[in-house]
Amino acid sequence: MRIATSNRIAMGLDTIQQRAAEKDEAFQRMTTFKKVTRGSDDPTLAAVSERARVAYTRVDTDQRSLRTSQGRVEMAEGVMGNASEVLQTVREKIVAAGNGSLPKEARAALATEIGAMRGQLLSLANTRTANGEYLFAGQSSTGEPFADGTTGAVFNGVAGQMVGQAGDVSVPLSYDGSQVWQGAAGAGSGTDVFKALQDTVDLLTADPAPADYSQQIGNRLKAVDDSMTNMARWRTQMGADLNRMDDVNQRMEDQKLRAKTDQSKAEDIDEATAISDFTQKQAGYDAAIKAYGTVQQMSLFDYVKS
Repeated sequence: MRIATSNRIAMGLDTIQQRAAEKDEAFQRMTTFKKVTRGSDDPTLAAVSERARVAYTRVDTDQRSLRTSQGRVEMAEGVMGNASEVLQTVREKIVAAGNGSLPKEARAALATEIGAMRGQLLSLANTRTANGEYLFAGQSSTGEPFADGTTGAVFNGVAGQMVGQAGDVSVPLSYDGSQVWQGAAGAGSGTDVFKALQDTVDLLTADPAPADYSQQIGNRLKAVDDSMTNMARWRTQMGADLNRMDDVNQRMEDQKLRAKTDQSKAEDIDEATAISDFTQKQAGYDAAIKAYGTVQQMSLFDYVKS
């Protein structure tokens, strides 16, 4: 009889320990609203959760790369907008200079203004990111792309474009300054904005003015218009790049949402279910304690009888 009672006591203690562990696990689920907090809770759900977490992290990393590229393209597009405004002012100055009766002092004043605006454009062409990298250096990023030499502005960058990767998508990190600022044919072409403005300054400061002054003014005006058209084309390209990256970003947001949803389905438990489960486990624990107390009383009774 004592041996049987001893076995019941041992079994009662085992049951209490088991119910206590179940109660503690239920309490943790109730306070965290997580049904999986470690792999041993449910290996299958834990594996699903881990895959979802890895997928989310990977897409989030790709998205940060995408945002870096977006920031650069937005900056480049803004530079194009500023440059267009400067060129519009230059155009107005050239139109004003077309008055053949202007005295040389007035022409010289216009030349000074246009020369200053040429300097503004050169500074815009050498725009750098917050990290100090040049937007229009092509496949180079550390050296200043444009320098003013004796023969005009010289492109010192590397032809082409730097690109980065955002997942499986290539994204621009720079633009070829020789194409943007000096036209498809390179320096000296009809769309070389620096040459167009320098030629205008030279014409306005010529003394005496050449006999074909009006015709040359018309040529300078056309060169500026060609430069504006080229820059507008590049600004449109930058806008298209931004639109494409917006689409990629939205796709990444959708991927992250799916990953979070999958992780939540594997891990999370709703509040009502968690509370109900804890209440049941608490009741089971209380019942085990009560049953153990009964066994102990029976053991004492057997001892007295003996």
